[in-house]
Amino acid sequence: MDRFCSLTSKANRNCRNSHAPPCPIYASLGLGWLMRGSASQRARRRGAAQSLVMLMLFSSLLALVPATSASGVTGNLALVEGLDPMPNATYDRDTSFIVPKAIVYNDQMSTHASRQIRWEICAGDYTAALDCPGNPSNGLTSTGSVPGYQNVTVTFSSNFYQPLVAGIHTAVFFFALTDNNATDDKLAYTFNVSAPLRDISVNQVNFDESQVYNSNASYPISVDFYRRSWEMGNNATFGWRLYDNGSEIASESIVTIPPGATDQHYVPWMPDLVVPYPGIFVLEVGLLSSPWDMNEWNNLVSFTLEVNDDLDVWVETIEPARGSGETIEVQGQNNTLYPYGINSIRVKVGNIGHVLVNTTVLLSIFDLNGILLDGPTECNVTMTPGEPAICIYEMPLTGEFILNASFPFDIESLDINPSDNWFEVEISSRFISANPSISNPTEGERFDSGDEILFIGQVSQMSAMPLNFTWRLNYEELIGYGQVFTTSLPMGEWLVTLTTRDANGELQTGVRTIRIQNRISLTSLPWVVGGESVMGVEIDYQFNEPTYPPEGFQYEAIESEGLSPLRVLDIDLEPLDSTVADPGIIFTESWIDLSYLLPIGFDRNSIRVYRMTSLESALVEEIEYPSTVIIIPENDTLLLYDEEFTNGLYMIAGDLQPANVSANNFHIEQGVGGGMTLVWSPEGDLDNPYFGGWRIYRRTTYPFFWPYDTETQFWSVVGTEVGDLAPHDSSWVDPTPLQDGTCASYLIIALDRQSNPDHTHGAAAGFDGTDVEWQCGDATPPHIEVEDLDYNLTFDNSSGQNIHHLNVTWTWPDYGVEENVTWILYRVEVVPSSLTWMAPIATGLSGETGEEARFHEWEGPAQHRLKVERTYNYILLPVDSVGNVDYAPLENNIISVTIENQFWDYNSHLIPIPPPEAPPPYGIPWLRTLYDYLDIGAFTMTAMMAFSILLLNVVMIPVIINQTRGVRRRIKRAKWESQAEREAMMADEMGDELEDLFY
Repeated sequence: MDRFCSLTSKANRNCRNSHAPPCPIYASLGLGWLMRGSASQRARRRGAAQSLVMLMLFSSLLALVPATSASGVTGNLALVEGLDPMPNATYDRDTSFIVPKAIVYNDQMSTHASRQIRWEICAGDYTAALDCPGNPSNGLTSTGSVPGYQNVTVTFSSNFYQPLVAGIHTAVFFFALTDNNATDDKLAYTFNVSAPLRDISVNQVNFDESQVYNSNASYPISVDFYRRSWEMGNNATFGWRLYDNGSEIASESIVTIPPGATDQHYVPWMPDLVVPYPGIFVLEVGLLSSPWDMNEWNNLVSFTLEVNDDLDVWVETIEPARGSGETIEVQGQNNTLYPYGINSIRVKVGNIGHVLVNTTVLLSIFDLNGILLDGPTECNVTMTPGEPAICIYEMPLTGEFILNASFPFDIESLDINPSDNWFEVEISSRFISANPSISNPTEGERFDSGDEILFIGQVSQMSAMPLNFTWRLNYEELIGYGQVFTTSLPMGEWLVTLTTRDANGELQTGVRTIRIQNRISLTSLPWVVGGESVMGVEIDYQFNEPTYPPEGFQYEAIESEGLSPLRVLDIDLEPLDSTVADPGIIFTESWIDLSYLLPIGFDRNSIRVYRMTSLESALVEEIEYPSTVIIIPENDTLLLYDEEFTNGLYMIAGDLQPANVSANNFHIEQGVGGGMTLVWSPEGDLDNPYFGGWRIYRRTTYPFFWPYDTETQFWSVVGTEVGDLAPHDSSWVDPTPLQDGTCASYLIIALDRQSNPDHTHGAAAGFDGTDVEWQCGDATPPHIEVEDLDYNLTFDNSSGQNIHHLNVTWTWPDYGVEENVTWILYRVEVVPSSLTWMAPIATGLSGETGEEARFHEWEGPAQHRLKVERTYNYILLPVDSVGNVDYAPLENNIISVTIENQFWDYNSHLIPIPPPEAPPPYGIPWLRTLYDYLDIGAFTMTAMMAFSILLLNVVMIPVIINQTRGVRRRIKRAKWESQAEREAMMADEMGDELEDLFY
């Protein structure tokens, strides 16, 4: 539309830069442009007119559309209150994370369906606009179903708002769609943001509001405040206000300067609370005012306080002070039976008012005709509100009586309910026998000599008191008085008697048999720091020095609990009298110092103690109740208490950490003929007494897994063990060599003292950090031939030595896949099939491929030196890196050398001149040579055979030629005939073909 000019002249002046032409005059009907200008202009005007007509037509059709409601949804939900952020509250800019929350009210009877609700928060005050400008922080959620006439709290749990600036902020809650009443579909209010927020808030009031208090009494009260960024030196007024029906009737305050702090608690004492009169009040306590506190809503706490000064006491009941409330029938009436004597009557009273009571309780005894027989007897009581009290009285009479308990008359004028200030009951009183018995010690109980024994006599609760108690041994020897007393007795078996005399003078006796036994001290430093044992006879005590468990024993009962045997305890208790087979040991109790027994840092909580059958057996059983084992961490001791002492052998077991050992650099060294040597460096706590050495595992089916995370994984190697070694061993030779094509996998695992493998300490040969590689032997000797094997024989005539020197030379070959090949050099006069038992003249020879090697020997008188006119064979044998060698020599690794005498070559002047040679026969030189050869028998024989063969050839060759000439003619004639037949056949075939062609 920016191409069209405005109809106003002012706006029209601003169209000078428009691409449209100046605005023409509209037609009278306003339906288009005037028809002027070019054809293109007329076309544009016609299009504009058509658009305007369509717009007018569409506008007229809008009148036919039915009117809709202005609201988006039906019903009426109202935004009642914003809860978070709190209106007019102040928040900290840097630490606040506000999760918006608001209250929604359904103003209709029917349940309102869930409805979308939004929030917006922005800096500034926009409450008048009910909207935050721009693109403020916002969130969306649903109200859920809202019951009729009910409030629901809507929390935007998936959104939060963190303020970025300080100052006033606006929070707006609104529904996404308005309802029947749009006036309450938006809610806007302000809150503040400060940086930092300086605030003191009430965390907790230290005052029991559930109690009932008295007027004009002082009660202490304190408040736990929470300080936030409170500056040093800023004061505040703390205190309380008391309200009666909304009117303040009392208040107290103090002005103080709280310590400066950030995020800390502060608990000051308020002035004591004093309420002037009884009633129901509202107490407001906390921070009353401070110009530096930025939030008032969290400064005070209010609660209801009850103040009551009523006095109200009552007599709850009268009952027997002894006995269980037995009844007897008297003239058809069941009366409660009260025992005769002291401590017979119990009266229960109580303070059910709200003030402290200090008074007297009176007990009177009347006969059935109301005549006072005894009393009133006083009992002073002091009771706080809600507190009961008990008074105990004597029953001085026997028969039927009326007991009356009451408070004095002077208290009735103060009591708000005097009707319950007395209690009366009809009872019966009788003389009842004591029937004494001894409750302690029990029948047959055993004690140690010198023990202080507690004797307790027991009588009927209804016996006539007071009672006199007399104790004797065997009815004769007096040992004590009283219902309870202690004494010690000599060794032996005793009959203890208790005789009682009651208030009626009646004597009765009870008996008990006990035994006093021998007690000895069990101490053997430094192992046993204390203890004792009780038995029936004198014994000899010996605590043998603790030993380590026997090696190799598998204690199944211990290992099944995941524990390890640690130490063996041996306690000897032998009767001094050799004729006594059973010393009658009642128990042994030993305090054993664990610091001398267990490794440093051992977890004492895992300790178990087992009873051993013998040192030669792996059968053990755990100590069970009543025998006990207790660890005392304060002094690091083990308390071993045994009531089933047998042979005195015990095993201490516990959760022992494996010895910290390692087999570092565990690898394989190949040997001759497929031999394998396992080599490692044992390190760590090798001298640990619980470290039993190493175990080697070998498998040729598939490689081992390493490392093992669990013991269950490790048990897959069971059955592949091949050897156990000592802790300090560092190598092991596999007795089974690996032939060509066979490989093995090896593990080395640490063992404990009982030969149990520890899968967490060990190594795998060939482990590359991920997999365990095969370890293969090398049993194949190399078959390699050197190149250019030759020799050079020289003669040294310098200084008259006259020595022959021999240099055997060769070129080192290409070794292929072989590595670290060395050579052995032999010198023999006869080449054998195998050099196994021959002594070499040089070993460890080696060189790089293509390099020339040299071996030098010389003539000498020594046995091993070269000798002239002797033939020697020099043989090189290759040896691979593991020592494999084939002692059968290869042809190209052998050179034969004859030590020819070169002496005359260098000393020809010493050779005498031969005589002149005779002329040849008949002057023919070759004839002399022939004569010389005829002197040799072998030449003569050869010449005769050659002459014979020559004669045969001269005679036989013509004969054979003549015999074969006829045969050759017949063969040639057969060839001619066969060729003629083939040519005739070909001619016939060609004639047939031509005939087929022309006819």
